[in-house]
This record gives sequence, C-alpha cells and structure tokens, in this order.
Amino acid sequence: MTGDPFAAPATLDSAEPQGRHWWTMLVAAMMLLLTGYYAISAATLPFADSVWIGELPLFAIWQLPKVLLHGYAQTFFMWILSVTGWSAGSPSPDMIATQPYAMIAMVMLPGCVLLLLAAVSRSLKKVGVPAIILLSLAVIDAGVSFWFEQTSRLSLF
Repeated sequence: MTGDPFAAPATLDSAEPQGRHWWTMLVAAMMLLLTGYYAISAATLPFADSVWIGELPLFAIWQLPKVLLHGYAQTFFMWILSVTGWSAGSPSPDMIATQPYAMIAMVMLPGCVLLLLAAVSRSLKKVGVPAIILLSLAVIDAGVSFWFEQTSRLSLF
C-alpha cells in the first residue's frame, strides 16, 4: 500500500482547506436564497396592493421578513436617538426621523452580513460574482421599497 490512506483526494482544491469548503458552500447557498428573495420581493412589491384575498394583500406576504427586520431596525434607531439625547420626546417624530435609516437597514443588512461572513471565512473570492448580483438586487429592492412606500396607499413599512 502506497501513500497516506488519510490524505485528501486529489480532486479537492488544494488552496482551500477541507474544513472551510462546507462553509463556502453554505455562504454561497444562503447568498443564492437571499438573491432569489430580493428578486421576488422587488418583482411583487409593485403589485402588493393589487391582489387581495379578503383582508390580506396576497403579494405583501413576500414582504413579511422585511417588515419584521424594519421593525427591529426602527426600534434600534429610536433607541439610538433616545440614548444620544436627539429624541424629540415623542414616538411619532422619532419614527418619522428614523424611517429612512430603518428602510436602508431592512434591505441592505442581510446581504452585507452574508458578505461579511464570506470575507471573514476567506471565501469571498469564490462567491464574487454572486455577491455582485446579490448587492445589485438588494439596491434594486431598496429602490422599489422606497418607491412603494412613497406612492402606495398600502403601508407595509
């Protein structure tokens, strides 16, 4: 018997340790899912007020993850206002003041966290093109979300 029986197969990429391969695949899969979500979200949001089933806007269901993240982000930014002393003393003006920042965080935060994970794990080179597509769709979804918030009578965010 020749060679080390516990050596990695010759087909694995020698530049990436075997322990990090699964992490790269996981980050790439999460980026693919988030890219699909951004695409579906941007495509369905303009029609969120068009199709209703009873009291439920059908296309608005896709926006629920963003609505939840927006709520957490707005609560965080309102807390920042109160801690720094910039609060107007009433929730309503503070909510109006933090709305744009919460909208930006709502759309851009998930993609940026995934890119940070990819950079920390040194797998950013392997997911370079999907990362560009992800950020492009995140920017498009942010624009559609801002447009919808300004023009629609249905308030989601």
